[in-house]
Amino acid sequence: MTTGDNIFLSQDIANAYVVGNVIGYVANCIDPHDLIGTAIRNSFFLTFLWVPLAVACAVGMASSNYRSKSYCVSRARGLTAARGVVSEFLACSLVVGSGYAVMCAVSFLAAATRYGAVIDGAALMRFAGCSLINVFLLMSVVAQSLALYHVTRNPFVSVVGITVLFLYASTISWFDKGGRPLANADWVMLTPAPYLLFSCALAFGRLSISSIVVYAVESVFVALIVGVAAFKIRGK
Repeated sequence: MTTGDNIFLSQDIANAYVVGNVIGYVANCIDPHDLIGTAIRNSFFLTFLWVPLAVACAVGMASSNYRSKSYCVSRARGLTAARGVVSEFLACSLVVGSGYAVMCAVSFLAAATRYGAVIDGAALMRFAGCSLINVFLLMSVVAQSLALYHVTRNPFVSVVGITVLFLYASTISWFDKGGRPLANADWVMLTPAPYLLFSCALAFGRLSISSIVVYAVESVFVALIVGVAAFKIRGK
């Protein structure tokens, strides 16, 4: 154990010093047998802050577009619902994804250097792959935030609802003290929150990479369909 260790949204603290044995957001809990994994996990610690940032970006962009005169003109000239929603999704995903990737890369390199880990090609590939999974999940947050906004057309409800549901209620209430999912909380798996808990902790032995990626792709697809449908139904 090291001084200054940080654990957030995790109840399985006893195994925090072995990479992959704990879920949640973990920093400075060094696994001497996997320094690169420790550095990667450390770089993802602030991911929980990117959830409300992604929500705010998506809702802010959609709300701004909805009130923009130029956007209204584009719609009058034939801007389709699908094109409007997808363009918002892609633009916000690019902003959030690139910002998140840069932050994680800087944090990873700093942590790996501090821990004395060897940063070779394999280490960089491992980091890039894990980061990409988290980016996919943040894209899911963006898509679902856009869908909720186009359904409600209420920025406050969208931001507060998504943030509280995804970041707090669905994570804190899901696990028992042993870090196991509760039987009556299966609905939580409809949100990106638990998937981020596993991916940020590199706990892929407990929830496979394929399961996380499939969820991210499917949730984005469904959310965009809902957003487009709401865009069409509500109109102006």
